[in-house]
Amino acid sequence: MSSTRDYTRAEISDTTTNVPLLSEDSWEDGPSDPALLIKDTVEDHPSVRFSVSSAGNGSSFNSPCKLTKNTVLVAIIAVLIVICIVLSALLSRYAGKSGTIEQGKRKPLHQNTVCVTQGCIDAAHHMFHALNRSVHPCDDFYEYACGGWLQNHPIPESKSFWGIYSALQEDNERLLRQLLAAPTRSPTIKKAKTFYNSCMNLTNINKMGAKPLRDIIEDLGGWSITSPDRNKTKFDFGKTLRLVHKKYSGSAFFAVDVDADDKNSSKNIIKVDQAGLTLSRTYYLNNMTDPKLVAYLNYMTTIGVLLGGKENETRKQMREVLEFEIKLAKIFVPHENRSQIDEIYNKTNIKNLTELCPQIGWLAFLKNHFKNIADIKDEEEVVVYATRYLAALSPVIKNASERLLNNYLVWHVVDPLAPLLSEKFRDAHEDLIKVLTGSTRSEDLWKKCMGSTGGAIGMAVGKLFVEKVFDGTSKQQATQMVDAVRDAFKRGLPDLEWMDEKTRKAAEDKADAVVDMIGFPDYIKDPQKLEEKYKG
Repeated sequence: MSSTRDYTRAEISDTTTNVPLLSEDSWEDGPSDPALLIKDTVEDHPSVRFSVSSAGNGSSFNSPCKLTKNTVLVAIIAVLIVICIVLSALLSRYAGKSGTIEQGKRKPLHQNTVCVTQGCIDAAHHMFHALNRSVHPCDDFYEYACGGWLQNHPIPESKSFWGIYSALQEDNERLLRQLLAAPTRSPTIKKAKTFYNSCMNLTNINKMGAKPLRDIIEDLGGWSITSPDRNKTKFDFGKTLRLVHKKYSGSAFFAVDVDADDKNSSKNIIKVDQAGLTLSRTYYLNNMTDPKLVAYLNYMTTIGVLLGGKENETRKQMREVLEFEIKLAKIFVPHENRSQIDEIYNKTNIKNLTELCPQIGWLAFLKNHFKNIADIKDEEEVVVYATRYLAALSPVIKNASERLLNNYLVWHVVDPLAPLLSEKFRDAHEDLIKVLTGSTRSEDLWKKCMGSTGGAIGMAVGKLFVEKVFDGTSKQQATQMVDAVRDAFKRGLPDLEWMDEKTRKAAEDKADAVVDMIGFPDYIKDPQKLEEKYKG
């Protein structure tokens, strides 16, 4: 069977032949004179007879027989009817192909929607080069659509994966690097420049050595690994836990955040979830002889020694920390069992949370965490996403020694900060990353520092990006689009017959409560407001 169909136009028939009303090419340049079209049709198809007789001499024109006066009249009327049919076809076809006729002007059916802005041209260029046109899309659509991109963008040696978003992020980082190098009068941008330049100053970083992190360890009350005398003093688990979370942004044992309530987006609420592993949970499920866990223990030992610990004792105590993290990994709820919010969402209060996991001392912890922000009481509502984990956590903490708890908590401050120290610390971290990810070289220092700067003073860096990249209307256009989607959603609610009025009202309220987070917050374009955010 043929893969294509032959579509023919409407036809006029006589007893001898089928004659198309119009040829395929008749409409390429718009409508022509209908009389000429009829003439062309007659000349192209001589078997069609249009008979017209003269009453005066009785002669006929192209007629096989003589016609009476009435016959001639009928023939003329027939010709006129044919002309009317052709004219109707012409007008209908003209309107259908070319649009409508309005005020004497032809309105095209298809407006010219080809985008020729620089952005569209760049997008078309990237899309064209992403294709592998040597592959038929019906044979392998992925290779057809992405093969060119894969060939032109091999995974960098410093990365374990690479994709379009990775490439886009790197382009943005290169742009921000240039922008940070430019002179500025903004106090906030100067802070970002100072942060970035400090990160890049390896000479000064190497000169300071381990001192910055040792000072932090002292602030935490000491570390059994680097300070053997620490074991002679009473360890305050609650105080250290609060310091780790609030002052050093750690996530030992659990994570605490404030965000919109999943069941009521108009209200913010405290959220508690499982946390506290240095590596991905799946790594801990392997045998201790697994290369990744061996590399991790070696890294922990090296960092401990660089901070002042003894080799053998450091390895022994770090192994205890690793085994403790393995216990935590075993009570973690796997990611695949946490995909449905309704299944893990548990709204409760601090009093009930304390009964669920009494070893933490939640009221004291949350009072300290939100000090000067809110007056937290036992009745304060919280959403717990890890009820099963927290219930199992208390026995794990209760059965651990003070030394182990101290080592674990301090390690969760040391680990993220160690790669920011001198080159010996950085080299140890790179050795671990190479084993975990399979990368063969370390990431460029400027990229690490750009990421650190963005994490610390992100809105200041964002201001530079917005001023360079965003035009004056892009955010407005995106906002209008989101508003249009929201309005369309609300307009469609009355048509949903399966919704009762209460549910329909709740859906409308939820749509109105959605907070638009488009592009960037407006305050970053206000120098005073931006300075207020990063003052001090």
